[in-house]
Amino acid sequence: MKTLTSLFRKTPAPPAPVAETPPAISEPAPPAVDPEEQRQLLRAIESGSMESTELMRLAVEGQTTRLRQAAAGAIQDPASWQAVLPQLRGRDKAAYKLIKQRLDAMLAEQRNLTQTTADAETLCASIEKHAARPHDALFAPTLSAYFARWQALPAELDAEIRRRGQLALERCQAIIAAHEREVVRIAAERAAEQSRASELEAELLLQQQAAAAQAAVDASEQAAADQAREAESHAEALALTEKQSAEAKSHAEIGSLIRLSGAALGRGETRKSAWFRQSIETALAAAPPLPPLLARSLEQLDTRLNELRQWKDYVAAPKRIELIEEVAALIGVNEPPATLMEQLRALRQEWRTINKGVAVEATAESARFEQAYTAAFKPCQVYLTELATIRRNNLDARKQVLERVLKFEAGLPAEQADHPLIMRVLREAPQAWRGHSPVDRDAGRALDAEFFPTLDRLRARVAAWHTANATDKLGLIARALQLTTTTDLARAIDEVKLLQAQWKSTGPVPHAQSQAMWEEFRALCNAVYERRQQEFAQQNATLEQAKAAACDLCSQIEKASQQGPADRPSGEAKLREWQEAFHALGELPRNDARSLRERYERAMSRYDSQIAGLAQRDAEAVETNALAAARLVRAFQRAVIEGDAARDELKTAAEAFIASVPRWPSKAILQALRQALARADSAEFTQSDDAVREQDLRKLCIQAEILSDAATPKEDASLRRNQEMQMLRQGLGQARQADARVWDNMRVEWLGLAPAQASVHDDLERRFMRCLKRG
Repeated sequence: MKTLTSLFRKTPAPPAPVAETPPAISEPAPPAVDPEEQRQLLRAIESGSMESTELMRLAVEGQTTRLRQAAAGAIQDPASWQAVLPQLRGRDKAAYKLIKQRLDAMLAEQRNLTQTTADAETLCASIEKHAARPHDALFAPTLSAYFARWQALPAELDAEIRRRGQLALERCQAIIAAHEREVVRIAAERAAEQSRASELEAELLLQQQAAAAQAAVDASEQAAADQAREAESHAEALALTEKQSAEAKSHAEIGSLIRLSGAALGRGETRKSAWFRQSIETALAAAPPLPPLLARSLEQLDTRLNELRQWKDYVAAPKRIELIEEVAALIGVNEPPATLMEQLRALRQEWRTINKGVAVEATAESARFEQAYTAAFKPCQVYLTELATIRRNNLDARKQVLERVLKFEAGLPAEQADHPLIMRVLREAPQAWRGHSPVDRDAGRALDAEFFPTLDRLRARVAAWHTANATDKLGLIARALQLTTTTDLARAIDEVKLLQAQWKSTGPVPHAQSQAMWEEFRALCNAVYERRQQEFAQQNATLEQAKAAACDLCSQIEKASQQGPADRPSGEAKLREWQEAFHALGELPRNDARSLRERYERAMSRYDSQIAGLAQRDAEAVETNALAAARLVRAFQRAVIEGDAARDELKTAAEAFIASVPRWPSKAILQALRQALARADSAEFTQSDDAVREQDLRKLCIQAEILSDAATPKEDASLRRNQEMQMLRQGLGQARQADARVWDNMRVEWLGLAPAQASVHDDLERRFMRCLKRG
């Protein structure tokens, strides 16, 4: 059900001129909408010949939804959109939504243009800063990245910024061109210098060769003469020197043998001393006569050697008997073979030691010792046989290990070998090799000569694999180092993650390099992530600033809501200002965005409802002014009917009040009131009596009750039935509902009727106004 305020907001088409005599109640109401007029208006809108002010009026006051939407769609001026949008709120939802969408799109486009301009300004400043740098290894790649970003900017960029950017790019390209020219110049200079140096070096070489050839000829001639003279004298000196040298060498050798024999004799090693003495006799046969000093030394050595041999033989005799008894005691003892062998070896070594250098040969005692030694050594023969079997088995096992290793090496592919398996073999094969021991020493050496080189070849393949892995890891480190200075941080983060995955898939490196390389790579990756953390921190700071601004804006709106808007235009201007300010905040923190937006929307809705309340009060004030003006006009009319002397004062008061009212529900109502004032001065106005005027008012009131489906008092029930029958006969009973234009026409008609008695007129007016509210 439409309210009275919404009914009077719409401006109907101008009503037909009010006749001097009010029309009969039984006549049908004029049509609500003129189809031909609507079609003409739509054609005018579609042709684009209609003024913007007329389009705004039709968008707000158009009689049909189609007309209002067409007029709203034809408005192209953004200023007109902002002016008409507040008037459409609550009147036509579709037209309001259309204008609102256009305004939002325009604001979004403006924000995008502002952001694009800011990004272009930042990029232009970066390019200008880059143009001021000297050329280095990263100058050209950085310029390529800037150029790609510059080319991606939209065409409608600000001309000044585009001019600056183009100039900066041209300066950068000029720097690169100058660097390339400088490189070419330096290369040419170096080539020329190298050519000159080569020519000078060739010339100098020719001179040196000529001088060397002449010097060689002179030296050859002089050398031949000198050589002839020196050869003769040298031959003589050489013969003398050789003779003296041979004698000195022979005497020195004999003296050395005398000293060695004396030293061995001093240690009690008579046998070794005797051996040295025999060597002296051999040397004396070919040597010249000895000097007196050497002859005396040799004589003294012979004397000491004879004395010591005789004394050692005397002392060693009891010890030999003791050793024979000890060996005999080991015959048949219950000792482990290895322990028994160690004891027998020790006794044999001691036997040999005491018999060294003895002058008298103890043949019988030696036979007894060997006989006892053989008898005691018999249990060890079985042990040695078993040990030989173990050595053979271990040797066979080592051969099998060698065969497996050789077979494994032969089966390895030339490329893409299973290096972890090779490392496993390098760990397990030496363990298995050492596990099969002891072996025969000579046979084991032959296997070792084949086994360990095979392991070395496998280690070489693993070392080559480690080297390749180290090269790959160094390449990853170099790429990570480049990413630390990349401007596109998002791409750098993605590439760092890819590099980390590649690092995991890359094989191992030697332990000495592994930790250092990993720490270097991790430090570079952490540097990229730290840049992202810094960017996140900056972004969080921006979001926090936006959050603080949003909170301040909400607080401002809430405070304004407590005070209320001063008037509707200023309140709507505030709403638009706050809306633009909120949209300009940009992105908000994710955790707080929803709550802040809800708080903003609540505050805006509260303020908007207060504006709507102002509109409601304005509409009520308009209606109150219309009713008050109608009462003043009716009082003047009654004074004219009753011949009251205060009629002129009442007319003046009514005219003054009508002139002071700033806004009316419609122009038709204002025109009806003015016509009612003018008609009251006519002679025909006073001819009808109160009964006729009351009857006209009552019929129009009952018609309103019929159309609004309102109840009629019992005293007027018969009149309502008669009027309903009359409406049926006239074809008006098929639809008792009427649109806003019909009600506005009925309101104008009501104002055009002459007044009845005050009490009767007021009662009928209250009934009629209730019907207007329900309609």
